[in-house]
Amino acid sequence: MSQNDMKPTPDFRTILITGASSGLSQDDHATLTAFGVLAQIFLKPESDNVQIMAECVVRGFHQAVREVALELLTRLAVTGNPFAILAIYHLAIHDDSMEAQEKILSMDIPASDPSQHAVFLLCTGQFSIFQQISGGKSLVLKYLQNHPDNQLLERIHAAMHRHGQDFLESIIGILQYPTREAFQSLLELYSRLSPMDQTLSLDFLQEQVLQSGSQPAMDAICELFILYEDHAALTMAVSLDISPGEPTRKALYYFLSQQWEKYENLDFSHRLLHTAFEASPAPLRRRILDLSRYSGAISWLQPISGTTPGR
Repeated sequence: MSQNDMKPTPDFRTILITGASSGLSQDDHATLTAFGVLAQIFLKPESDNVQIMAECVVRGFHQAVREVALELLTRLAVTGNPFAILAIYHLAIHDDSMEAQEKILSMDIPASDPSQHAVFLLCTGQFSIFQQISGGKSLVLKYLQNHPDNQLLERIHAAMHRHGQDFLESIIGILQYPTREAFQSLLELYSRLSPMDQTLSLDFLQEQVLQSGSQPAMDAICELFILYEDHAALTMAVSLDISPGEPTRKALYYFLSQQWEKYENLDFSHRLLHTAFEASPAPLRRRILDLSRYSGAISWLQPISGTTPGR
């Protein structure tokens, strides 16, 4: 028999009736005090108090205290307390608490909003149900952008990779590491996306520009027009008044979008456009030449340093 098995049970009746607690061990005294605090929070479930209870679920000094905190938090959530619902879903999603996930599932606790529900489904491996949600991808992106969390991004990124969801995997990769290479992966994927996912891509890129002034995002929007003649991307780029950061791509973008004044101010000698033309694949070269003939902007066709644009 262990020492814990031989440990005397506290005289709860004496404690409750007389208030005497001199017979309690230090551990018992601390634990019962914690239970009392949790009970007070349960009776006054205001935002700050509920947050303390949720923190106790993860960091409570004793397992029994953590378990009671989760039980009381669950009861508050079941009754519809909005702070408790937010807290228990945060535990399930951001802390990856299996206990909180099980409570939500077993007690059928509704999420605070659809985006939270969508992410919860992914965190708990319910991908088939997630696929049935209307606008599920958009909801996930909304949540991840509004609740930055690198560990959560890693878990969702891994889940998307397992399920072959290239689009979300690419977008989440940008949220994790917003490098030019990450944006390039989205550009390469773009032509194979559904119209809905293409719209989501543009909305995502626009949000990156508006939130952080991301130059790689600006470059990506402009490149979608350069590479695919995507007029929704052009409309967005003009509305945002953005252009590529690299001079050669900037000149090509201004030329193809027929922003003649900006093009002439940037590339009056046409050297940048020549460089862009020489580096372009055949379909893009034909597009540049067709636009030149259609618009009458043919002065750049004169050879520079031995180049021959028409070849």
